[in-house]
Amino acid sequence: MAQELTRNHNSNSLPTLSVPVRSSTDDIAKLVARCLANYGERRGVDMRLMVAEWHGTLGAYSADRLNHALSEHIRRSTWWPTIANLVDIMREDAPAPGLPRFQAKPEAFAREGRTEAEEIAHRAAQALKWKQDFGFGQSEPDPLDVKAPPKPASQDQTVSEALLKTPAAKRARQEHLQ
Repeated sequence: MAQELTRNHNSNSLPTLSVPVRSSTDDIAKLVARCLANYGERRGVDMRLMVAEWHGTLGAYSADRLNHALSEHIRRSTWWPTIANLVDIMREDAPAPGLPRFQAKPEAFAREGRTEAEEIAHRAAQALKWKQDFGFGQSEPDPLDVKAPPKPASQDQTVSEALLKTPAAKRARQEHLQ
């Protein structure tokens, strides 16, 4: 048992943690070189300091993302990019947290081979059936008169008032008071 644990501990089959890819100083220098090629030289700017500043801020991003952001900036603008310009472009391209990169195909509105008009009629009929099953649209019959038909609810009665007047709500209120 101890030998097995030692063998497993010393093996190279242990899972490795994935480390996010970071840009090197060379990757950032290549970005600056692309900017020089597209926008020309900036007067009075020390390119070594610029590469150091960009690496300090943008080094956490992968070289691929930075190159994509710079390509997008070159497409959009005729001016040298700032760090903020590149970060904004990368944020635009990033998916929202917790959401997939793709959009799922929307579920069809009509089901079971019905047309859209038939589906609307079907859903309206279902809603009406559910309202009737739960007593909406009817007032409570007199408990002493078992044969009396239910009375239709008044038109100015709101859904909340109708809910409060249902037999189930009245029973619940009585049970609560006892």
